[in-house]
This record gives sequence, C-alpha cells and structure tokens, in this order.
Amino acid sequence: MAREQNEVQGIIPVDKPKDWTSHDVIAKLRGAFRIKKIGHSGTLDPMATGLLAVLCGKSTKLSDPLMASQKTYEMTVRFGVTTNTQDITGEVVKESPLPEGFGKEMLLKALPEFKGEIEQLPPMFSAIKVKGKKLYDIARKGQEVEREMRKVTIYDLELIDIKDNEAKLRCVCSKGTYVRTLCHDLGQKLGCGGTLTELRRTKGSFLTIEEAFSLDEILNWDLEKLRAEAEKNLEKAMNLLAKAAKPVLLAFAALLIASCAQKAEEKVDVYVSIPPLLPFAQRLAGPDVKCESFMPSGANPHQYEPSPRKGAGFYDSKLFIMTGLPFEKELAKRAKSGNGPKLLDLAPEEADHDHDEEGHHHDPHIWLSPRLMKERVQDMAAALSELYPEKKEEIEKRAEEIKEELKAFDEELKETFKDGNKVFLVFHPAYSCFAEDYGLTEIAVEKEGSEPTPKSLGEAMEKAKSENIANLIVQPGMNERLAKNIADTAKLKIIKRDALSTNYYDELRALAKNIKGEE
Repeated sequence: MAREQNEVQGIIPVDKPKDWTSHDVIAKLRGAFRIKKIGHSGTLDPMATGLLAVLCGKSTKLSDPLMASQKTYEMTVRFGVTTNTQDITGEVVKESPLPEGFGKEMLLKALPEFKGEIEQLPPMFSAIKVKGKKLYDIARKGQEVEREMRKVTIYDLELIDIKDNEAKLRCVCSKGTYVRTLCHDLGQKLGCGGTLTELRRTKGSFLTIEEAFSLDEILNWDLEKLRAEAEKNLEKAMNLLAKAAKPVLLAFAALLIASCAQKAEEKVDVYVSIPPLLPFAQRLAGPDVKCESFMPSGANPHQYEPSPRKGAGFYDSKLFIMTGLPFEKELAKRAKSGNGPKLLDLAPEEADHDHDEEGHHHDPHIWLSPRLMKERVQDMAAALSELYPEKKEEIEKRAEEIKEELKAFDEELKETFKDGNKVFLVFHPAYSCFAEDYGLTEIAVEKEGSEPTPKSLGEAMEKAKSENIANLIVQPGMNERLAKNIADTAKLKIIKRDALSTNYYDELRALAKNIKGEE
C-alpha cells in the first residue's frame, strides 16, 4: 500500500554537502517528508557545496525564472595542472610549470579579460546533449566530439586570496556558466593550465547561503516547520522576481501564495504561541478541542515570521495563548482589532524582550519555571472554561491534577540542586526564570538576543573559566557556527537543549543533569 504523500508549497534553501549529487538531496527530502512534488532550480556537481534551492509543489514551475537569475560562486583554482574534467575529480592530463612572475599582479591583470559576455566551450564531462547523447557518456568511452561555443556573462570576477599555485576567486555569472571551464580557460590564458579544486555557491535563485540550512538541520524539522520555511522563501522570491521586472509571474505568484493560505487542513480551535505550552493546553481542553502550536518546533522565536497558511488559521481560531515573545505582538494587535481570536497573555506585565526605562531586561521564558507554570495553568484553565462553559468542571479537575504534578516536579528539582554545581553557560539567555527558582547562575553568550561583542564574549568566557564550566548549552535555531567556534576555542563541549520542547518534564530533567555536569 502506497504511503500518503504530503503537499508542500514553496522553496527550501539547502546548503548542499560535498559528495552529494543534487538528486541525492531531492531524494532524501522527498523520502523524509513524503513530499508529493519536489525539484530544484540549478544543479550543483557532487564536489561542490553551497546553495541549492529546492522547489516544492507548484513552485517547481518557477524553476526556469529562478535558474535564470545571477549566481555567485567562490572557487579555488590550482594552476599548473590540467585534468580531463577541468576539476580535481578528473584525471591529470598535463602538469606545467608556473609562468615567470606568477602571482597576484599577474592574476589581477588577466581577470578583466574574462568579465562581460564571453564564449565558453562546454566540457566533455557535462550533461549537454549532442545528437541525443549526453557528453559525459561519450567522454567516459574516451571519445570526444565537436561542441558549439556558448555565450555566457561574467558580471564580476575578483581575486580573494592567492597562496603558492592556488587562487581563491569570487564569480558572479549568468545561467549556463561552467565555472570549471572558466578556471580551465584562465589557466590556459596564463600558459600553465588550471583546474577547479573547490566550488561553493553562495547566491542564486534570489537566495543567499546565509539563508540556507544544512541537510541535517532540515531533517530534524517537522512537516509544519518545513512548510513554514518553504512558504516564507516563496514569498520573498516572488517579491524579488517582481522587482526584477518579471510581471508575467505576478498572477501565478498571487495564486500560489493564496493556495498556501487556503490549505489549512483542519480548523484549529486553540493556538498556543510556542510548543511547550501545547501539552498543557491540549490536556486541559480535552481531546475534542483541536489545539496547536502557532510557532513550529525548531523555529527561532526571535526570527520567526508566520506563513500565509498560519495567518489564515489564526483568524479562524477561538483562543490564542501567548507568552510575551516578539512575533506575538502583531498577531495580538490584529486580534484586538476584532479580526481574530480571544487573547490570553501568560506573561507578567514586566516580561518582555524589550527593555524598561532603566535598560533592564525581563525574561519571557516563564514556562521554564515549574513554579510559574503552575500559576499559568490556572490562567489557561480559566480562559478555556470561559470558552467552553459546558466543560468547566472537567477543565478545572485536569488543572488541579497538572498543578499537583508541577508542584511535585518543582520539589524534585529543588532536591536536585540542593548541592553541587550552581553555575552554567548558555548561548542564548533563556533560563533566568529557571535559574532564579533553584539558586543558579546563568552565564549567557548572547546579550538580550544579540550576538556578543568581543568584549562581552571575553567576559562570559572568563566567568566560565573561573567556574570550571566544561559545557556550552545551545538551543535550536541559534547561530550554530558561532557556537561551535566558541566551543572549539574555549575547549567546551556543546550540549544541545531545546527550551521549546513539547517534552516538558524530560527536557527540564535533562537540563538539570547537564547543569550538574552529568551526561
């Protein structure tokens, strides 16, 4: 029996890993999420890394205009070597000495000749067809056939670095450009040959590498998170296509984006803003009330932007339970205007990611305190009882059960932290409510949601060192590269903890163990 396939509409920017074909990436995502229709907007060779725009659903129809957009690459050329594939994966067919005076000045003088509209002879190891046969199939038989020169445009070509016989270049080019052929031709121009050794796409299809996600990160998403990211990038691409004078696509864009919003499968009765609140709301409301987290698992609440699908569902819901996070503000504003659900704000009046007049910062992560959650469960029960008066007795009974659980859990954590380590290091300052309850000290790398300055980072590392801290706790959605650099430099072990997990009790127990230095 065939597995049910999922409808996904939009664009997922993937940072393709080395040694994966573009088809490998598509096959992996298709299988992991059971996506009905999926493709991409421009192949990357297996040796290359970088931006691969994966198109889902009706967005596959955007392949041609997206492929036609300019691409930016960073590549490394090894001079003095020529291969049959024009890159390092091929067989070396010739090695030549470097020309006299080879260096930065010689390259800077040669590069302008390859800017603007130029002609390239497609390599034999390519997917271009001649008389119905792909060139690489012919090349693998040791044969070579005549090919026609092709015109491409190199909008910019600059030297980034040069060391010994290798140079790192940045190239902005048109559709159809063979970067390895550009490297080959540059080597021929210098009289010593050249071959591509590294290639990374950093921009294309109106997206940048900074917006791309690693394949491992995407495979940890749930379907709702995938849809949200896909739809967000679709809207961005369509806006940029419109600015790029592609009016023929505007009607298609409007229909495509609207179709995303109309496909909210089942009406949601109660939205909670973040995943940790979902188990509490669902348990209080009962199985016949549909509750859902507005923000998907794995998203960063500081950067999250609702998709059209979510926007449509929000206005049809009956109750929105919020906690004082940035993305909730616009939703609350619209709801208060009469175009949306009733609001329940669990945050204390002073809890906000903004600052008061004296510059103090109030932590909205109240759900990470079992003591505070016990109070918020009562608030949730009251709002749900007002919404469903016929269920009031059941809701209140469940609320008492949950509050007793939280009280016992609070006592358990107090016992856990009765002695032992009291100081811990985190990337994002999410645990101050938790720390306050149990007499702990949280040292944060980020300051009020912003990446650290060299000075503040140095201060945090000095404190961590003085306390003999060995772990850095990092949450999903944070800057993983910066966290890794910090951990490597300070010889810290990265511990991944999810402050937005739906596994409330297990997650906080695991956090407690990590703080105490237990695995």
